[in-house]
Amino acid sequence: MKKTVIVANWKMNIAAQNSDKMLEYMRIITEKVPRNTYVIVLPPATHIAALGRLCQGNIFCGSQDISPFSRGAYTGDISANCVRDVGAKYVLLGHSERRLYHGETADLVRAKIAAAMDVGLKVILCLGETAQDYALGKTREVLTRQLEFFALQQYPSDRLLLAYEPIWAIGNGQALKGKRISFLHAHVRSYLGELAIPILYGGSVTRDNVREILTAEHVDGVLVGSASLTVESFSGILASC
Repeated sequence: MKKTVIVANWKMNIAAQNSDKMLEYMRIITEKVPRNTYVIVLPPATHIAALGRLCQGNIFCGSQDISPFSRGAYTGDISANCVRDVGAKYVLLGHSERRLYHGETADLVRAKIAAAMDVGLKVILCLGETAQDYALGKTREVLTRQLEFFALQQYPSDRLLLAYEPIWAIGNGQALKGKRISFLHAHVRSYLGELAIPILYGGSVTRDNVREILTAEHVDGVLVGSASLTVESFSGILASC
């Protein structure tokens, strides 16, 4: 039976505004997780410790970002060992919003991957094309270039997940159709060869389209944004797995 990975990225939102609501969110999610499904919740950094204590079974807590530095005079940064020590098992890296709003370069993302690997965190690495790349039919070219740059063969494959997110589809309700997702995931899988790295799809995933996405070939899970912010919508996604 295929293992399915569902990632909930809360971004800069507090899906569970206080300890009681967070407890209720996690209680319901724990009850809804299907067999052979892994759930990774990525809260704002201020909630990692509290949420990490509530994770059990096939539910894990992660961080939305880390610093490439392990320690030092880097005001506002949070190191990989800091988030690990308060309960994070995973970290999301290379998200297009970090690139767009914080000017993150591919070199910086690569440094963060190394920092995460050094302390035993598992990495969810985002890949994806812009609207311009998509319009020009360059999606596969962009994905290949990104995969070549990160040279994933140098890392333990059991500590890596890839998330293909067409940047233009994030948060606008324009998720790709299953056949197109399967086509692009097959391209990534072909590049990976023997590397057994799960490939997730992200970009406007909802309870209405998640079943089509998850049943597409070469799709190992989904990265969910706004639809993970309420227990009603996120449990609906889990029920569709």
